[in-house]
Amino acid sequence: MSLRYCPECGHQISTHAKQCPKCGFPYKKYEDLALKCDINTRNEEFVKAYWITKPSDDILYIHDDPETRCAECGTKLLGKKTCPNCGFSMETYNQIQKEKGEQFKKIVVNASRKEAQNTQRQQMIYCPGCQHELSIYAETCPHCAFPVRSFMTEHHITDIHKAYVCPKCGDIYCGTNYEKEPLHIQCQYCGTVMLETDEDGAEMEWNKNIVAGDEFIQIANSILAKYTDMKLDPTAVAHRESVIEQKKKNEEHQEQLRQQANVPESNLPKCPICGSMDIENISTLNRAVSTAMVGIASDKIGKQFKCKNCGYKF
Repeated sequence: MSLRYCPECGHQISTHAKQCPKCGFPYKKYEDLALKCDINTRNEEFVKAYWITKPSDDILYIHDDPETRCAECGTKLLGKKTCPNCGFSMETYNQIQKEKGEQFKKIVVNASRKEAQNTQRQQMIYCPGCQHELSIYAETCPHCAFPVRSFMTEHHITDIHKAYVCPKCGDIYCGTNYEKEPLHIQCQYCGTVMLETDEDGAEMEWNKNIVAGDEFIQIANSILAKYTDMKLDPTAVAHRESVIEQKKKNEEHQEQLRQQANVPESNLPKCPICGSMDIENISTLNRAVSTAMVGIASDKIGKQFKCKNCGYKF
């Protein structure tokens, strides 16, 4: 909670008040004007002169019913939208929080964009057939003979520096200079071909890492509407989110095991899809039997491990 003295009448008012409830001084407008003039009302001189408590964004009663009790000072509101004691306004508070969020997003996005401009990574993709890393210029996969070039041409995948989005589950690839991993031209979560877009990679990175829930679905659908008639499948979105959450837990568990065993991280095998360490070896006999029964179509050729969590073979 933060309180200050009204510079006009000296009454104690909330830092989230539009105006002084006693004399009507429009402090919010005054503060906004000061910021436009590069005057920081939270610097040491202003705090000493006008602030009663130290600058803080904590609101003491923010989780109480805003219709009955002031979130700032606890005064009974008796149906009023603005606190009659300190002038706290939930509308003003929400507006301030929104402005802070937008300012924080601007800082993060600009920093991300600047870093990407100074980054040049190898142009690599994952083969849709066997998930091996390939050059963007490969005609066919040297591991499984998948016709990579014709597949990319058919689905209009032309530039991996651009941002991609899965039109089914909403997975986002921000562009090769934003990502540490190659592009899955077929979504790693649902198998749908990724859609190339002209969206800003830094903005897409924010949506990917910060935005969630209904807001993410709304933003993703608005992006898709520019390029296709498809909309996200809520079931596929939920599946992708659950896989990501499980992968995060597996990585945390893997780190704990690595620290306990004092083994370098690179020496611990893990699933490249979900990150799980719960894997099993595919025996030579198992591969031989599978190849004998199925032939070259066997999904165990060249594979050493099977993930017990997601079933992927690698």
